[in-house]
Parts: sequence; structure tokens; C-alpha cells
Amino acid sequence: MRPTSRITRAGIGLVMALTLSVTASVTWADDREEPGVNAPIRVLDAVTTLENGLHLLDADIEFSLDGELLDALANGVTLSFEINIEIHHDQAWFWERAIASLTQRYQLEYHALSGRYLVTHPVTGIQTGFSTPSAALHMIGTVRGLPLIDAALLDEEMPHQVRLRARMAVDALPIPLRIRSYLDEAWRPASDWYIWPLR
Repeated sequence: MRPTSRITRAGIGLVMALTLSVTASVTWADDREEPGVNAPIRVLDAVTTLENGLHLLDADIEFSLDGELLDALANGVTLSFEINIEIHHDQAWFWERAIASLTQRYQLEYHALSGRYLVTHPVTGIQTGFSTPSAALHMIGTVRGLPLIDAALLDEEMPHQVRLRARMAVDALPIPLRIRSYLDEAWRPASDWYIWPLR
């Protein structure tokens, strides 16, 4: 019996540690505190509205990148950013599979000849130029009217929640910098998950 109880205690300890590590990186929409104030990427606000049977997303995300990342950008390294959105049943565990998920990805690069910072949406190919990196990042972080899911696909009697985070896509970095990102947290900036009820 003694070995079994040890294993059980160890298992419970592991589950508690995993739970704590997950909940430590969550921001609830109704929180009055502002965790991660100095974080390089923060979800400031996010809300969904229902229009013509379709749930739409508005969100504001703040990017405050480390100087090394901005230097890399100015020296020709393309940075990719993604916004991950998931819809879950209310109170679902983080490891439970999402009912629906969507990723918006953008590429940011510096065009030395024109002195402009270019934002490209890889899916549409639409490219927009800005005079500063902060203006380009502001554009990436301003989400308006993004279609999420048809309301008819959801069970109306069951409450749902939306989870959103933004991060730099490390897999898009050149291999030497990708290796560096595994060792240096500043090279893999990400926001906490921001959670709110789907309306």
C-alpha cells in the first residue's frame, strides 16, 4: 500500500503544479487588477458581439518589444506575430480541445530602401506600410469585426468562453535566432491568455 500512496501523492502534486502553471498565465476579462503590466505583449481588451447570427471579435493588443527585437527588425529580420483565438465550453480545462479555433498571423519587416515598416497578412497578401515600428504593431494589435463562428454551430443552452492570446511566432525566425529564442525569453514574447464569456 505504501508505494501506491506515494505514487498517488506524487500524481496529485504534479496535477496541482500543472494547474498552477496554467492559471498563472491567465487574465480574466472582469479582473480589476492588471497582471503583466510590464509584459512585452498584453491583451488590453477583447469583446465579442453577435451580428446577423455571426460572432464577431474586437480586441486591442499592446506590443512593447525588447530593443534587441527592434534592432533585429531594423537589420533585415522579418518578425511574425500571431493572434490565437479559441472557443471552449465554459469552465473547460486548458488542455481540453477547443470547439473552434482561429489564428491570425502577420509578418512585420523593415524595407531599408523606403525606410518603411511593412505589415503583411500572409493569407490575403495585403501589405501596409508605416513610418515607425510602433505604428505597425498598433495596426496588428487593433482587431475589428473579425468573424469567429456562426452562432448556429453552438449549443445555445450551454455557456461558452473565448480565449485569446498574442505572441511572436518563434517558428518563423531564422534558425540561429530560433535557437536563441529557446534560451532567452525576450525572444519569444507572448501575452497571457485573456478570457471572457461569449455573448
